[in-house]
Amino acid sequence: MAVLDSLPVTPLLLTIIKGKSDSSWLSKQELKSLLSSFLIPVINETNFTKLFTEAKFKDETLHAITFTYDPINILPDTVVLQHWDVYINPETGSVVKIYLVKKVKKDNKVNTTQLTWKTNQLAKITTLISDNAGAIELVKEDIFIWDFSARY
Repeated sequence: MAVLDSLPVTPLLLTIIKGKSDSSWLSKQELKSLLSSFLIPVINETNFTKLFTEAKFKDETLHAITFTYDPINILPDTVVLQHWDVYINPETGSVVKIYLVKKVKKDNKVNTTQLTWKTNQLAKITTLISDNAGAIELVKEDIFIWDFSARY
């Protein structure tokens, strides 16, 4: 997120709802504010090691080393972070992509938000709602673009 302050361009927000899209320019502060919900909770070695397992593998198709984190058991209701992946370039050791999934249960529905962060390119938040029967509805996608050569 710190790199957003040094962007030489104005970020673009592309919102897609039911197949219809709209776009708007954002200030860097607005962009940081819209992405800030994914900074909580802070993921570190001490707060999630008892709740999540770590798996790592070299993914030849993505040309990345992938670290995957999944719950060991059923998570407490207070833990909304459900899964995350970190993709690292094996040659440079730098993070190229992060994928996070948060779920919140409310009124017999589960609200799921997924963040895909492509380093130095874009971020995409997908919002889904599912009911007790397992029906999933795509509510919207917000794509924040600051590298206009990036593919989303």
